[in-house]
This record gives sequence, C-alpha cells and structure tokens, in this order.
Amino acid sequence: MKPGIACRDGKIQVGEPGRGRHLVEVPMSQGGEFAADGRLLSVTVPGEQAGELLVVVPDLSGFRGSSSISAMDGCVEVARGACAQGDAGRMGGGAEYLLRVAPGGTFTVRRSGRRVEWAEGLFTNVNGAMVFCNPKKEAAIAAASSALFGAAPVIDPAIAAANVEREHALHVRDQAAKDAAEAVKRGVEAIHAETAALQRETWELENQARVVADNRRAREARDAAKAALGNGREVWGALDALKI
Repeated sequence: MKPGIACRDGKIQVGEPGRGRHLVEVPMSQGGEFAADGRLLSVTVPGEQAGELLVVVPDLSGFRGSSSISAMDGCVEVARGACAQGDAGRMGGGAEYLLRVAPGGTFTVRRSGRRVEWAEGLFTNVNGAMVFCNPKKEAAIAAASSALFGAAPVIDPAIAAANVEREHALHVRDQAAKDAAEAVKRGVEAIHAETAALQRETWELENQARVVADNRRAREARDAAKAALGNGREVWGALDALKI
C-alpha cells in the first residue's frame, strides 16, 4: 500500500476489467490534492475523523491463489472490485478494496498461492500510517524471545512499513511477469492463426490450379477426339471412291 492512490481521469480504479474480474470507478471531489504522477495524496470525505485514512488494498493473492479481507474493525468499505489471473480469470485472484480506516482501525488480510511469504497479516492505522504485522509469526518470536531473554521485542513501525512495501513490489513484479507471459501466449496464438489462414489460402490456390489443369486436359482430349473423327471420315470417303 503505497503513499497516495493511483487515479485515472479523477477516479480511483478498484479492481480491473475483463473476464472473471470486476472494475469499480470511484470519482473523487475536485478539492483533492494530487501528485505530479496523478496519484491522489489527500481528499476531504464527508464525516471523516482526524487521522482517518483512505486506503486501497490491492489483490495480494499469490500465483493461482486468493486474497481477501476479514475481521475489519473501525473500517468502512467504500468499494470492492476483483482482480484475476489468466485470460479467463480462472487461475486465481482476489478482491481489491477501497476502505476508510479510522485511527486505530484494523483489518486482516488472508492470502494463498505460490510465492506467498505471509498467509495472514494485520494492518492498523497508527498515527495516520498503515502498519503491518504478522500476529502469528510475531507471537512465536515473542514467545522465543521471552523464553531466552525474559522480554518481548518491540516491532519497529518503519521496518513493518518497509515489509509492506517489499510485499507490494513483489506482487507488482509477479503480476508484470504474468502479464508478459500472457502477452507472449497471445502473440503465439496470433501466429498460429495467421499460419492456419495462409495454409487454407495455399490449399485453395492448389485446388484452383488442379481445376485449371483438369480443364486443360479435358480440352486437349476433346480436340484429339475431334481430330480422330475427322480423319476417320476422310478414310471412309477414300474407300467409297475406290469402290472397296
């Protein structure tokens, strides 16, 4: 979850279009603050609280996996879209959310699939910033630390934010690789279709050539028959003249 929210034509894109997918466009008010690259940095929302965040939670599913949000506390779901993997959208994917998260608000992301480093994570609005933690992993670390040192480690919010950024970068990289693979697949399919069309055209030309050759042979045979018939008549005329 990067700082700022990507927008297109003044609208937040939640989800994506296509088969097995669902795109929701949420228009933003004219008073929003935008970065040079068009990302929404801040916006006034009716009834908002001080320190409240507008957060886009992307599809975090692994390859052929899923992603969803559960156990929301202090959160309001503004919109929900859907992302998917594969042309038909049946290789995996999950929901994408636009949430209003109050100060101290939390939600849990559960994800599955290949190349997934964490399966469950808790996100919390801490002083106007989303902080990630892995409760199960941190509980195990705390238990081990307590057994060794009699104290539990303190989770550094900066490190937690860096982990979130790294997970997002990995997700973007995996999605780019999948998109590139699908583009190559579509290119190969287009080449196969063009090859099949050329093959059909070749067959049609060969059939036309055979028809032309058959017609030429038929004309030659007809001319030969006519010539033979003419010669026969001349022979019979000569015999009649000799009275044979």
